[in-house]
Amino acid sequence: MAISFLDVVAQAYAGRHYDLSRFCFVFPGKRAGTFFLKSLAEAVGERTMLAPEVLAVNDFVMRISGREIDSRIDMLFRLYNVYCNLKGVGADFSTDEGTLDFDRFAPWGETVLNDFSEVDQYDVDADALFRNVKDYREIASNFLSDEQREVIERYFGYAPSLNDVEGFWRNLDVDDHPSEIKDRFIELWQVLPELYHGIRDNLEAAGLCMPGSAFRLASERVTEQGVDRLPWRRVVFVGFNALSTTECTLFEELRGYKCEDGDDYAEFFWDGTGPVLEQSHGKASRDLRRNRRNFPSPEWAAPVLALAERDSMPESITISAAPSNAAQAKIAGLKVEELLTRIDSGQVSDARVAVVLPDENMLMPMLYSFPDSLESVNLTMGYPLRHTSIASFMYHFKRIVTRMHRKGDILMYPQDDLKALLAHPLAHLVAGSEAINDINGYMARHHRFMITRDELEKFSPVTAEILTPPAADCPPAAAIAYIDSVLLRVDEALAGGGETILKTKLERSHILVYRKALARLLASVREHGVAMRMRSVFLLMDRLLAGEKVNFEGEPLQGLQVMGLLETRAIDFNHVIMLSLNDKAMPRSGRRRTFIPDSLRHGFGLPVSSAAESLYSYYFYRLLSRAKDVTLIYDAREGEGMRSGGKSRFLLQLDLLYAKDKVSHENYSFALNSSDSVPEPVEKTPEVMEIL
Repeated sequence: MAISFLDVVAQAYAGRHYDLSRFCFVFPGKRAGTFFLKSLAEAVGERTMLAPEVLAVNDFVMRISGREIDSRIDMLFRLYNVYCNLKGVGADFSTDEGTLDFDRFAPWGETVLNDFSEVDQYDVDADALFRNVKDYREIASNFLSDEQREVIERYFGYAPSLNDVEGFWRNLDVDDHPSEIKDRFIELWQVLPELYHGIRDNLEAAGLCMPGSAFRLASERVTEQGVDRLPWRRVVFVGFNALSTTECTLFEELRGYKCEDGDDYAEFFWDGTGPVLEQSHGKASRDLRRNRRNFPSPEWAAPVLALAERDSMPESITISAAPSNAAQAKIAGLKVEELLTRIDSGQVSDARVAVVLPDENMLMPMLYSFPDSLESVNLTMGYPLRHTSIASFMYHFKRIVTRMHRKGDILMYPQDDLKALLAHPLAHLVAGSEAINDINGYMARHHRFMITRDELEKFSPVTAEILTPPAADCPPAAAIAYIDSVLLRVDEALAGGGETILKTKLERSHILVYRKALARLLASVREHGVAMRMRSVFLLMDRLLAGEKVNFEGEPLQGLQVMGLLETRAIDFNHVIMLSLNDKAMPRSGRRRTFIPDSLRHGFGLPVSSAAESLYSYYFYRLLSRAKDVTLIYDAREGEGMRSGGKSRFLLQLDLLYAKDKVSHENYSFALNSSDSVPEPVEKTPEVMEIL
């Protein structure tokens, strides 16, 4: 029986090298590195050895580049200051008609930063991409250099066509086809080259960079200085799939050097086995085939790597149709309970069983569905802060504060927004249920669209105080202080709430995360001197917290593993239960926020929206490749399942192409027990007759 991919890599190096202390193993993510160290410890056995350095690829390139990656919010402020300097105005409200203030710039600027980071990571000539083309025929002499074209053809498997770029600009010809949207696009496009160089210079002066720039800088540094200044004797890349242009260049440069024993300085191990990933065609294996051709694994490791190869699909594949989204978690819970009766408990404690959640919204329903007999669970993905109670309270609070009306000194609140805020459990805790019931009764009696602050204060002075923000043009520090005071008021109410149904300690920790985000935002505002309105303060706070997770305590290498799909990269499990196998979740929609259209992306070697399907195909079939049994659950509702995504194409591929003889189907439905009511006879005793 095949062993795991990380086990064979660990065995290969433990058997070939006595000392790994100056080796660096690089993985796509941190989770795979943690599992690799466990495999290495088992491979070494009783032998004493200093552990190698294990890094995620982002940390690796940042180490080589010598730069720190700036925070998202600080980069946005820097970009706005560069923009204002280009326009010749200050970073305040006194902008001229042709210049955006920060409130209108922020959403636009975030998209621009994404594009700039990708331009660097894929080593695109920004001046050629963003140039203002007045005549599309000019592109022919300013499209791609021979070197850039060769890199794209070699690493990405297609020849960039001038027709892609030429056709785009021909369609955008403002003289032949005038349009306000085209005019605005051209106006935006004209400022992008200066913005790109400006933000790069600004970050460089501070010793910082964008995430994509770290890859380009790392590649350039190795090209210029070689590997003598790197702290490792050898670098091993494990489990990668889709590579950017700068990653390909970096890999090529590192591979060109030799170690003292004659082996390559950089060695590569690609994780792909089974009928789907070994085939010579198909989206799932497209990047894998190219990587193996360009960066082959060392020949000395071939006998050990063969131990992890599989030539067939899992022994058992069950596709379960759930009657609703939430029912998927209940079905998964039943499958876990059934699995615990069939397998040795050691497989669960040894992290050989995984529940995979492509949709993170399923985490809490899944946790409540696990059987009581399950002894230990490790949650690697964390719970998104935006799904917590304080996040929903802040959403309703933000909505009412940003939509309220001012008429002189009179503040007026939309009745629907006020009702939504007052319905929240935290609002009841702060203002008191009796006062909120009085307010709701007053609104129900008067049927008015707007409620004034004075009317609100009659019933609840606390609520009126919370909903009294500073002036609309107040400095951002005052807006931040106001939001922080509201969070502090909620925190104090939780602390003094006594016995409540709310999990006070957990809720207060969530509030602390919010307040720390506000403190970071205030520090950035003061550092960069950008003025903004209340709406932008809320926007930036949301951006700071967008990726925040509520981490759960647990042993990362023990118990049943609950993971997101990306966290499974390079990790193998014997038993897999995966939820949300609907088409909008698997594969996830490839739409991205960008100003660079797909035609230009394809022409310049940037990733296009359709690339997401290839990535998810690889993740899916790689996870299945070494599993013994797999359960795949999807929402079977017609027109509603997982936001109308329908049954995932991966399920259809298994059913019709890759595992026709191994797939079994289950259909679950709600038990709706209806029975005719039977009248209950009442004997007419003298007592009953007397009552009648």
